Amino acid sequence: IYLDALQYRQSSGRAGRRGFDVQGHVVFVDIPLSKVSHLITSAIPNIRAHFPTSVTFLLRLLHLCSNAKDSQDAINRSLI
Repeated sequence: IYLDALQYRQSSGRAGRRGFDVQGHVVFVDIPLSKVSHLITSAIPNIRAHFPTSVTFLLRLLHLCSNAKDSQDAINRSLI
């Protein structure tokens, strides 16, 4: 299985049980030490969201927020 630094970091961030554990453990099986070292120490690329905006999206968002009780409700409704 191919595993790069970004995939490793994503998976290791999910180790442990959410809400129960403050840390988790990653176990490498049958992976050369040089590869493990590379995965752990490699920089990961900057991730940029490519969230598409369109007129339809903005109109739907305005409609959702117009029915909100207050600003927090608008934020919760918008999922942004």
